Amino acid sequence: MQTVDRLFNNVQVFRRVFLLCLFFILQACTERDLQVQMLASQTLDVGLSTPANPTNKVTGIPVSLALPKMAEAASLKAEMFEIENATRDGDIACDSDTNVCSFTVTAASDNGVVASNIRIKLKAGNLNWRGSKRTFSIEEQNLNISIQIVPPTITSFVLKNGDAYSNSLSIPYAVTGDRIAEVYVTEDATCTSGGAWGPATGSVAVLSGEGIKTFYLKAKDAAGNITSCTLSDSIEVDLTPPVITVLSSPSSPGTMTATFSWGLEYSGFASVSLSASDILLSGATLGCTVAVNGTGANRNIVVTNCSGDGAVSVTVKENTAQDEAGNAAGSVVLSPVTVDNTAPAIAITSPAENFQFPTRTQWAPVSGTCSENGRTIAFNWATENIVTCSSGVWSALIDFSSAISVNSVSLTATLTDAVGHSSSVNRTFLLPAVEIFSNLYSFAAVKGGKVITWGEASWGGNSAAVSGEVSTNVVKVASTSIAFAAVKANGSVVTWGDSAAGGSSSAVVSQLSYGVKDVYGTGSAFAAVKVDGSVITWGNSALGGDSSSVSAALVNVKSIVSNTGAFAAMKTDGAVVTWGSASIGGNSSAVASRLSSGVTSVKANDGAFAALKSDGSVVAWGNSTNGSTLPSELVASTNVVKLFNNNFAFVALKADSSIVAWGGGSGGANGGITPTQLTVPGVGVLDVVSSFSAFTAKMDNGSVVSWGNADAGGVAPTEATTAGNIVSVFASQYAFAALTHDGRVIAWGGTGCGNSNCGGLAPTSVTAVGSNVVKIFANRNAFAALKSDGSVVTWGHPSYGGDSSSAAAALSSNVVKIYSTSKAFAAVNSDGTVVTWGDAGYGGDSSAVSAELAP
Repeated sequence: MQTVDRLFNNVQVFRRVFLLCLFFILQACTERDLQVQMLASQTLDVGLSTPANPTNKVTGIPVSLALPKMAEAASLKAEMFEIENATRDGDIACDSDTNVCSFTVTAASDNGVVASNIRIKLKAGNLNWRGSKRTFSIEEQNLNISIQIVPPTITSFVLKNGDAYSNSLSIPYAVTGDRIAEVYVTEDATCTSGGAWGPATGSVAVLSGEGIKTFYLKAKDAAGNITSCTLSDSIEVDLTPPVITVLSSPSSPGTMTATFSWGLEYSGFASVSLSASDILLSGATLGCTVAVNGTGANRNIVVTNCSGDGAVSVTVKENTAQDEAGNAAGSVVLSPVTVDNTAPAIAITSPAENFQFPTRTQWAPVSGTCSENGRTIAFNWATENIVTCSSGVWSALIDFSSAISVNSVSLTATLTDAVGHSSSVNRTFLLPAVEIFSNLYSFAAVKGGKVITWGEASWGGNSAAVSGEVSTNVVKVASTSIAFAAVKANGSVVTWGDSAAGGSSSAVVSQLSYGVKDVYGTGSAFAAVKVDGSVITWGNSALGGDSSSVSAALVNVKSIVSNTGAFAAMKTDGAVVTWGSASIGGNSSAVASRLSSGVTSVKANDGAFAALKSDGSVVAWGNSTNGSTLPSELVASTNVVKLFNNNFAFVALKADSSIVAWGGGSGGANGGITPTQLTVPGVGVLDVVSSFSAFTAKMDNGSVVSWGNADAGGVAPTEATTAGNIVSVFASQYAFAALTHDGRVIAWGGTGCGNSNCGGLAPTSVTAVGSNVVKIFANRNAFAALKSDGSVVTWGHPSYGGDSSSAAAALSSNVVKIYSTSKAFAAVNSDGTVVTWGDAGYGGDSSAVSAELAP
């Protein structure tokens, strides 16, 4: 029974499932039939078209029909189409994937005339539903195809509105005509390249450059018919603007009254419109007015009435000229001008008003400020060189030697600017009433142009034989060891003293009667340099008095350096000519090629010469023990900046502040051996001072280093080597005296003269703090210190003037300058009084001429 019940329940379940499935199947079928009925009741769209309309084809004109996806393409029959003025070329082909059917037609023709319009009609009807016998309807459709086989007509082709010129490489064009769809414009006369199809109005690019350009044209219509390439138009392409050439410009600065003018020339223009408003001024334009003159191609720009100071820049604006193509001239910057309405400024800043120069024969240094850089400054007295304003300052060496009979001079410095404004400044200076010269044995004082002599009579101390010639107009006096030569204002020379040592110039008297500028001496001969650069010599022929062997070379000489028996003349071209004793430098043939140019200075000791060249190299000649042979450090050196000498040796100061010494006699003992500490680059040597056979270097730290003969000061005391305030060093023959910042003296050496004190032992009156020494003078074996109060303190060998007690009262004040022979001193006071002391035979006693020397 349970089995029967279970079976009955299963049948009931199966029955329910079957009925449910049957329900869903019937529902789906009902929906499909409903959809088919709906489609069958609709009219579906089909797309009848051709890709070529209008067309220039006569045969094979394509026609296509796009059917809906549910349509059965095979149900489309040929009889559903009606075709007028054409025949179908073949069957209708349908693509089942795209459901597009297509065919081609050929236009009908009548006696060669092709139909201009084809009409294709799709009749209304039914198409089958794909995969079913059901149908749906399609409506009637008509397709008209226009056939055009005649090219379009071109009425006109114009470039840039008919202009003759273009200033652009892109040329606008316009084409008119009938049925023109696109045009092809090109510079190719065959219309096959160089262009592109484009609209009837547009722009075409010039392929290259300027000149007359011809463009050719073809056109096509919408059907693709193309005209021939027969129409053209031309235009000249001009990309170059008019050119402005500046023909002339103002040549110099000007004042408010100046007229600045620039000449312009235009070229390549059609019109010029330059006016004053086209001129742009900038800078110092105060008051400036502008005018433009001229016609045609030439114009002048004139600027006047500028009342400011400084540069005025002038610019011609752009667009002041145009050419036929429309190109405009660019702007032009003209050369600027300087307007100067202010007088230059000049001042003398040093020395002060009423400053007394220590000598009237040496070049007097004067300096100041100025406002016109590069301009020359004029003076009412001769100057050593042309003086110019540089970086706002100037300096000059003034020659007051012609002020013979006056003790004050007025210096006028005048600065003139480029436009003619001048400014002057004046300053009065005092000159010594008496100026003293000396040789080894005698003094020669010049006072008011008159020579007064004393000392060893036969060696220059007595000038009575030439008193008439030296009583007026003497400017300066030169000497050998025992003779004098006076140079007068008229350029003549008068000599006296030992005749063999130059005291007699009778052999050359006519040559010395005019034009002499300077006189130089060896120990026994003179050489006079004339204003024309020639040289006259006399005296001991073996020691420089005979220059006949080099007379042809003695031209353009500017100065002469000498030792005891030879001369070295420096020429304006940097060459050096030598004569005199061959063994001590009178013969320089071994180095002649190196002395042919570039020499800037020459030094001499008793037996040799050393020349410094502009490239920093050194040339030496003469006695080998005195330094004619250069040390290895200097053979190839080009960094020497200055040379020094004592009687036996030379010292070269290098650019790195180290030094090299050489010569110095046997073994270099007299200063020819360089202290090791002074060979180090950057050691700080500032200056070198020499005694007879030793040297002292002044260092940048205020100390000194000495070397050479110890008896002549070659060993400095610790006080000097460790000092930090030494400002200058002085020397006698055997001793040194250093002056400190605070006016004290440090002395050493002086043991080689045969006396206990030859200058190396200074008194406390000059060594103590507050000594106020301002300058030190020396003769062979004694010193004389001048203090700030005008008093004089002496020390050293008594017979040489180290003892001045006999003149103590006269030396207590007002002394301004001290001179010396080898064994005596002569001091000049501010009032012109002369005080002498020392060895009477060497000029220490001037009592015989005291009346002449009196103020």
